[in-house]
Amino acid sequence: MAKENTMMKIREKILSRQPKRPRSTIVKQAGMQEVREEIQNRTQKKPVPSMTELLEKKGAIVQKGRPRSQGWGGLSGQKVMKPGDPSWPRFVELLEGPQGCNFREEDGQTTWTCNQSWERPMAARILKKFFPAYNIKKSMKCWEDRGGHCDCEILFNVARGD
Repeated sequence: MAKENTMMKIREKILSRQPKRPRSTIVKQAGMQEVREEIQNRTQKKPVPSMTELLEKKGAIVQKGRPRSQGWGGLSGQKVMKPGDPSWPRFVELLEGPQGCNFREEDGQTTWTCNQSWERPMAARILKKFFPAYNIKKSMKCWEDRGGHCDCEILFNVARGD
């Protein structure tokens, strides 16, 4: 009996509470047209003016033509530096030289510089400086697929395949 009384009290409390207003009621009160307009304003993609357009509006002289290399982010050209490319021999020469791994003879042994980094900083720097038409990220992916996981491995594994 006590259990039934407790259940009845709980049921009464639940039924006496004001029901939450459903979302559709709020929309109806605000007005469907206003809600549609707000949704459309939030989702509508407005064209963003280019940097050139913004500069021209301000009266700046804008030199048109091919954009310069965007550098490290891989936003530069679309070409991929790989064996068989006409620029590949020059790239290998630069990577072997003092700007890259710097292969040299010391005490009768061949030695070189490589920090064993997967970022391949010397190769990326050479691409950025001497070959701006080449995409750094795509080139790195190509080298990685061919076993070039660091600067010296590009020479040992990738360059040998050409």
